[in-house]
Amino acid sequence: MKTIGIIGGSTDLATVEYYKLINAHVRAKLGGLHTGEIIINSMNFERSAHFVTNNLWNEGGEYLHRKALSLERAGADFIICVSNTWHRVSEAFMKDSGYLPKEFGSRFGITIVVPTEEEQTYIDDVIFNELAKSQFTDESRHGYLNIVDKLVSRGAQGVILGCTEIPLLIEQKDRPSIPLFNTLELHARGAAEMALAG
Repeated sequence: MKTIGIIGGSTDLATVEYYKLINAHVRAKLGGLHTGEIIINSMNFERSAHFVTNNLWNEGGEYLHRKALSLERAGADFIICVSNTWHRVSEAFMKDSGYLPKEFGSRFGITIVVPTEEEQTYIDDVIFNELAKSQFTDESRHGYLNIVDKLVSRGAQGVILGCTEIPLLIEQKDRPSIPLFNTLELHARGAAEMALAG
């Protein structure tokens, strides 16, 4: 089994979910008491939020680069990052990976429809001021679902829950007619499968 390195902490809630889902997938594949071989280096979420909200992508990328190097030194065979947002600067802390919309377009021919700037601000406010603090309100759930509905009205055929905390607020059952892609679950499963691959 390969050792998974996880850059965690964005947020601690999502990091816990990754850990649980990876281990559940490994156990489902191998049975018995098996769990993944996992090393976690967790960032300080206050620093992460500071970099993001102040548009300090270079500084944040360097911060994550140090996390990635420490995971490599500790023996990780590959590294994942518990944050969709930080994949924006993945080239700064990892090689051979690009920002997600560009990757989806060039590699798979998928056009990305994104929320408006106002909607993005609302999404971020809920993430940083509620979800990251384990606060889940009906008002925010309805606000997020309203944004999902608007994306569908603009042509989206599926919606990526593009922050690892969003699946803690809304789920597939909330909009059964449109595929909702839980990136936390998909990423964790992919990491487990890569660790188990020959």
